[in-house]
Amino acid sequence: MKTPWIKTKFTVVFLLMMGAFFPSLLPTGAWAAGRVHWYDYREAKTLAKQEGKQVYLYFRSDRCTYCAQMEKETLNSPEVARFLNQNFVSARIDSDENPGLAAEYRVVGLPTSYFLRTDGGKIGGLPGYQAPDRFLAFLRFLHSESYRQMSFGEFLKQ
Repeated sequence: MKTPWIKTKFTVVFLLMMGAFFPSLLPTGAWAAGRVHWYDYREAKTLAKQEGKQVYLYFRSDRCTYCAQMEKETLNSPEVARFLNQNFVSARIDSDENPGLAAEYRVVGLPTSYFLRTDGGKIGGLPGYQAPDRFLAFLRFLHSESYRQMSFGEFLKQ
């Protein structure tokens, strides 16, 4: 009688440990719901084209106080992470390690959020820290392609 319980308990503990150490073994929704899935720049552009998604480029630095705030408050928001994972392919780019890429996208301050169409064409950038609610609204504005017909201010009034 005791053996099945011990065996079941061991299996549950083992599976939980595997998921903690190897999140890629879990179904995508299990780990992606609360965290943004980051890719490198080239991989993000390729994957976005394959999946028909827009690209989110997050330019940051370890030295940047507002980057830390954006990551803690906005990018760790479950709603923001879920929306990004479902509708965008995201790349986290350290501007100190990739100054050429930052220059290509005319990043002059950090953090900077930059967005690309599915074909890699530039949509535009959003400089500075963004609060979770406002950033989520901006993501919806871009994802719906409302930026083609109206300003963000007009979108917010709808």
